[in-house]
Amino acid sequence: MITSNGGDIVAGMELGRWVFESDLDVYVPDYCMSSCANYVFVAGASKILARGASLMWHGGATQRFEISCETVAWERDDGNCDEAKLRAIAMDSLGELIGMETEFFELINVNQRITTLGQQRGFACDRGEGYSGWYYSIADMAALGVDGVTVIGEEWRPVIRSPEFKLCRVDLGL
Repeated sequence: MITSNGGDIVAGMELGRWVFESDLDVYVPDYCMSSCANYVFVAGASKILARGASLMWHGGATQRFEISCETVAWERDDGNCDEAKLRAIAMDSLGELIGMETEFFELINVNQRITTLGQQRGFACDRGEGYSGWYYSIADMAALGVDGVTVIGEEWRPVIRSPEFKLCRVDLGL
């Protein structure tokens, strides 16, 4: 059973790998967001949702990142920022993270694009309407490799419990 706002990408992948290798079921009674949805929920042998449980994706290691001194508030000891050096450091770290994420999704046989589709052109989530993230229908999750999803109590109707979050449904048009 998990209820989580998410957290660190690497920790999420490690927990997801453990869930997958231990052949554990994942039950979401309330919400599972960000790294929880990306790596833990998708890794479950069976994935069980309460009728009103929320899942939210909003990016992963392969998303587009804006790397600049302003976006990461990075300074050298003298108070200046060397943007070229910052980008080189970030790209090294990001390359390693992308490799880890790619390996993880290959292991669990889920399409890695599940973490970024809501950011792609053509989906409602990309229209600048203040969306925090997105979710998928059960059929669309299955199309992305997330199978074995069941709902406790009739049809799944995710409920957003915080006014801070605005979710968009990504429809793959299947």
